[in-house]
Amino acid sequence: MHPCPRGLHLELRPRARSAELRSAKNAYSHFDVGPDDLGIQMLHWLRSAISQPEPLKVAITRLKVVSDDGPPPTPEEVSRFRQYSDPHVGDPNTEWYALLSRAQGDPAAILACGYVVYEDDPSGWIYEVNSDERSFTVNLGQAPT
Repeated sequence: MHPCPRGLHLELRPRARSAELRSAKNAYSHFDVGPDDLGIQMLHWLRSAISQPEPLKVAITRLKVVSDDGPPPTPEEVSRFRQYSDPHVGDPNTEWYALLSRAQGDPAAILACGYVVYEDDPSGWIYEVNSDERSFTVNLGQAPT
């Protein structure tokens, strides 16, 4: 895990009938994640995105969860996601976190690239987007298990 002063647990959660589709996809962001900054940005994004709930649900469900503990990005993925990379936080050629760093906190970018870096310790500001219930929940603290 990368150290941070403030955190975001962005939970993009489709609620589907089958167990594999029901799992949440969590994204993490390090900076400017409070309600007065990222919270407002999330609300503006969601007002547009939820106007088409089915494509939103499909995009969330299709997110590929990756981790620096798993296989590294392929050369094709490194090339495709270069615009999201930040070499100041690691090597984008070998680390998912560095490759997708600039997509953090931007649900449109996360859904556009189709990949999300696994976060195993969600805490801080939690923004849950539930495309089935068409709900947006904001909490401060540990994510519910």
